[in-house]
Amino acid sequence: MSFSKLQRQFGMGSGRLILSAVMYSPNLGDGVIAECVSHAAGVPTAWLDLAGRTRFDGPGSHKRAHVLRALDALPPAVSHRLASQLVRNQIRTKLLPLIDREMPGSCGVLFGGGQIFADAHLNFPLKIAATHAQAQRHGLPVAIQGVGVSKQWSSDASDLFGKVFAQPLAHISVRDFASRDNLARHLARTKKTVPDIHVFPDPGFLASRYFRPEPKASNTIGLGITHPAPLIVHGGSDYRLPLRTYVSRYAKLAAEIARGGMAVELFTNGAAEDESCLRSVFDAIPSSVKPMITVAKRCEAPRDFMALVSGFSAVVSHRMHANIVAHSYGIPCVGLSWDAKMAACFDLMGRKTALLDGRLTDPGAIAQKTVAESTTGITTDDRHQTLLNNAARGVEMAIDAIGATRAPFRTAV
Repeated sequence: MSFSKLQRQFGMGSGRLILSAVMYSPNLGDGVIAECVSHAAGVPTAWLDLAGRTRFDGPGSHKRAHVLRALDALPPAVSHRLASQLVRNQIRTKLLPLIDREMPGSCGVLFGGGQIFADAHLNFPLKIAATHAQAQRHGLPVAIQGVGVSKQWSSDASDLFGKVFAQPLAHISVRDFASRDNLARHLARTKKTVPDIHVFPDPGFLASRYFRPEPKASNTIGLGITHPAPLIVHGGSDYRLPLRTYVSRYAKLAAEIARGGMAVELFTNGAAEDESCLRSVFDAIPSSVKPMITVAKRCEAPRDFMALVSGFSAVVSHRMHANIVAHSYGIPCVGLSWDAKMAACFDLMGRKTALLDGRLTDPGAIAQKTVAESTTGITTDDRHQTLLNNAARGVEMAIDAIGATRAPFRTAV
């Protein structure tokens, strides 16, 4: 039964579906997810950014990265207290006013996509708990779809997320089996019964279904540049290398690809620190190969990012959604490891051998693999189509579950 029929049957009205994530993040991978979910949903959607943003404002600043590094340098108890105060202030001044504007008259809330069930200084636990509480106040059914779940939650995060899962949810799905296992383990600590947790591919895999690709630039490899800050936070002690080391290794990788006869275009997913790192990488590239290497203009919106990636003959990147978008368009991608979510993603794609050392310790080997992948290509076979079909089915199932849920509607107070 279609969602529109369910609306009529259950008297849910014609309100929009609230999609809640971090879609306006400077990291445009989150926007890719939101665009794909909105198209696959087939119903009017309103975007509710958990940071209280309402538009794409460019790369942002380094302020957040500096704050996070400062917090990480403090004793855990002090860092935890200061961070939670900052997040609560952001909820009060930005998120709650946005919720008050968007939620009345809507028909449901979908927490959709991204690594949002994670605990970094209680950022997501506090924001998701606050948004869920407001959905309850408005009597709205809530579903969770295609999200990533981190392995480690603090006790406070477990309590906050536990309150969300303690209430009936229309649907729960995650984007990979590692996330399913993580969530089941977290919930088993706080609940006697673990609910059904479905696994559907990341909605970003649907990019090629809804957005036309750019004509491919012959023999051009897209090399995604990522500032090492997130690699160090999530990758462990082996990734705690100086910025200059990563810059040098990226520059060597670009040079080795160029020496393999391929043009190289440096790009980012959009974050300010990544753009800054990119400029340093370009400056460090040897002059002998620089004519083979260009720098992509920063994409302003997710559609620009999808268009950029779709035009490469191959992609190599630490960023998961650069790889997901490439795979969607049938473009070979070589991933650079740093977080468990990368391994889970490449396993789902059936490309475990294309996930290489994210510390870039052997730029020559990475370049060789990337050039080989660009000439071989990937086959958009039944497995590829099944992946996309399952990504679409995950969104549709979540939407239908919201439509079928007759929540105990209350008048907002």
